Amino acid sequence: MASYPPGRCCTAGFKHEGTPQGKDIRIAGGKHAAYLATPPPDTPKKPAAVLYLPDIMGIWQNSRLLADEFAANGYLTLVLDTFNGDSVANRQTVWQTV
Repeated sequence: MASYPPGRCCTAGFKHEGTPQGKDIRIAGGKHAAYLATPPPDTPKKPAAVLYLPDIMGIWQNSRLLADEFAANGYLTLVLDTFNGDSVANRQTVWQTV
């Protein structure tokens, strides 16, 4: 319920295994961080792109690997740092005390 403090289920996740293939970039004149995953050269490109808005964990291992998977299927994928570097993943010490 939204009126209660967040429970462990709201901030716990599962870390996927792998090495991200895309690259961390800055957009809007360097104002915002993002992750860009591009399709491999030998993959047919789709006529659309994916704009990935991450959850409260921000841009981390899982969001990078998921973006890479979209790219592997032909979609140019941009993950935008909607929390401007202030995601829950950067506040683990706070959540461990809740």
